[in-house]
Amino acid sequence: MIDKISFSDLVDKIAQDTGASKSLIHDLLIEMADVTKEGLERDGRVNISGLGHFSLKWHEVRTGRNPRTGEEIEIPAHNTINFKATSDLRKYINREYGHLKPEIIETDEPELPVIPPIPHKQEPEPEHKPLLDNGEKERKSFSWLWLIIPLIIIVLAFLFWPSKKDHAPVVEAPAQFDTQTEDVKPEPEKQQVVAKEPKAVETESIVADKQPASSEEKIGTPGGTRQVQSGDKLWTIANEYYQQAYLWPNIYRVNLNRIDNPDILSIGENLEIPPLQGEPGSLTRQDRDEIAAGFIEVYLDYKRLGKQEAQYYLWVVSKWEVQEVIQRYKNRIDDADLKFTSEIDGSPLIK
Repeated sequence: MIDKISFSDLVDKIAQDTGASKSLIHDLLIEMADVTKEGLERDGRVNISGLGHFSLKWHEVRTGRNPRTGEEIEIPAHNTINFKATSDLRKYINREYGHLKPEIIETDEPELPVIPPIPHKQEPEPEHKPLLDNGEKERKSFSWLWLIIPLIIIVLAFLFWPSKKDHAPVVEAPAQFDTQTEDVKPEPEKQQVVAKEPKAVETESIVADKQPASSEEKIGTPGGTRQVQSGDKLWTIANEYYQQAYLWPNIYRVNLNRIDNPDILSIGENLEIPPLQGEPGSLTRQDRDEIAAGFIEVYLDYKRLGKQEAQYYLWVVSKWEVQEVIQRYKNRIDDADLKFTSEIDGSPLIK
């Protein structure tokens, strides 16, 4: 039984099952490993919706033996990575053996009375236990082999987490701030009221003056300006500002006039980093609309560049309740692509 699979074999298998190019699958696997590592280092746990979660388990210093020489050695403290699959995934992996039931071997029963009369010979029990453990390990390793394949295939979908918005929404946001400022300015009315209720009017004017500051406080994730350096990608810049690499299309959305290809950045170029009203995991409706628009912008550009993964960005938008955003791009979206993505099960992890 083959219980090992090389990285190249895994790439070939996923490319064959999904129809994607091997170079794309190779890059996705590398990025997935990096993102999982970053998540474990930061939070100690990484959840994959519908599949399970990775977690770290700490092991204290302990004494062991060198398997070759038998010499006693000290095993230093270290972390191990554990993966716990969901019940649905475990059932899927073991579906071929779900009908099997344990069988009692009657020939073992007469041997049992022979063992009890020899209390000092307890070696048979330890010998059987390792055999059972080895069997379990073999089954586990075999299961892990087939667990990785559906895991990566499904990850292909959720890895494409774009986030952009049209220029129209970007203009609307400043318009809202302008309206607040106009509400603050009617000083003549305040002066008329001062004669009757001075304290009340002063309180209202103070609150009005502070409204712009409070609106800034609502920004859960600040933006800024970033100069592109060697080795930078939109993916890494998004992870730096948002602590969530999958939001990189939100940056691409506001830099369409500076970037021709989402995968290529010019060193020295100054990029605008848009802020978020919420935070990754608790995005506001405006954030979601902007991110959805960003996904569509990436879909359109990747479609223009002939990239196979273009449809996956449209898939994310099709699973959100952002019909107004889709309607704005309706004349530019391929109906066949929209129909294709609507038939793919699953849901985006961006919230």
